[in-house]
Amino acid sequence: MFDWDTTEDTAADYNPLYKQKHEIQLMGRGHVAGIDIKTQKKEQASFYNKLMEKRRTNDEKDQEE
Repeated sequence: MFDWDTTEDTAADYNPLYKQKHEIQLMGRGHVAGIDIKTQKKEQASFYNKLMEKRRTNDEKDQEE
């Protein structure tokens, strides 16, 4: 017989490191199952475009004009 009091809940994470869950991170161009692939591709493309725009130097931007 295994019995304990309901106030002795051991399921709660008391360590602050584990209280905040992080989002799923995938390497490369992976996709999360159960989520619309087109939406994921749009979000990834937006992310990479913002990243590339941020990394471009002013000289690179001037060359396009």
